[in-house]
Amino acid sequence: MAYDYQVLLEGMRSYGSTDDEICVHGLGMHIEQVRPTVVLAPCWLPSEMPTLGEATLLCQQTGAMEARSWDVATSAGPITFVKTNVGSPVLLEALLCLGVVPQVERVLLLGSCGSLDDDYDIGDVVVAREAVCGDGASAYLDDGMLQRASRIGSISSANAALYAGLLQSAQRVCADEALICREGRTFSSDSIFCQFHHMDEMRRMDCNVVEMEAAACFRGAAMMELPAAALFVVSDSSAAHKSLISGRHEQEIALYDHVRHEIVPRIILDWLAPGDGAGR
Repeated sequence: MAYDYQVLLEGMRSYGSTDDEICVHGLGMHIEQVRPTVVLAPCWLPSEMPTLGEATLLCQQTGAMEARSWDVATSAGPITFVKTNVGSPVLLEALLCLGVVPQVERVLLLGSCGSLDDDYDIGDVVVAREAVCGDGASAYLDDGMLQRASRIGSISSANAALYAGLLQSAQRVCADEALICREGRTFSSDSIFCQFHHMDEMRRMDCNVVEMEAAACFRGAAMMELPAAALFVVSDSSAAHKSLISGRHEQEIALYDHVRHEIVPRIILDWLAPGDGAGR
């Protein structure tokens, strides 16, 4: 059973933290600086997507969190962009801190994924419909003793309306560029090194791709009643023996870089634009 978010929040407050201190801790910015749309990116920077809009660095954390936050002036209005660093613990820390920000309306998780499916190629765009938990941070969202709180194998989902709108935008932009857009189920792993040994098991869970943060993001956001969706680009393919470590050709790396730097910002801008699309 999941905790009520307020229980977790009151735990923070009970040790003397103010809401603004909580926000700065996880996001590297003050409450009033956060925009209604927040992009959480484990390892991407807004400078790598210059067509998204002019990015102004607001704060750079030091120490354990090291969050970096920007205000990005897109053509569809300003958004908040937070580089959280890789892994579900730091992603979840940033996400939960959004609960003290009343103006936040939606969250987009942005990053790379590895293909588990023969049909998913490097450079494909993936809008995640569901995530299978393979991380430990999600256990801290459960009401109960930590020794019995493993969530591995459990499924969490993107917000339906946000997912539908993001998928429409991704399909529209990819069609214009003759690229492939896919919807899929991801497995959220805690270890790149160890995940290769478990990939057959991930496939038996009907997972198409693997990454590290979506399960915790979807579960935490649902607990907060904060709509969340996830957009990934396939960076490697275990199915084709082309991992992040070895096997990829220069052309495949170049395609991935092109989609990441040029196509993803177009998808985000289309998704942000006013219109009738679901989730906009």
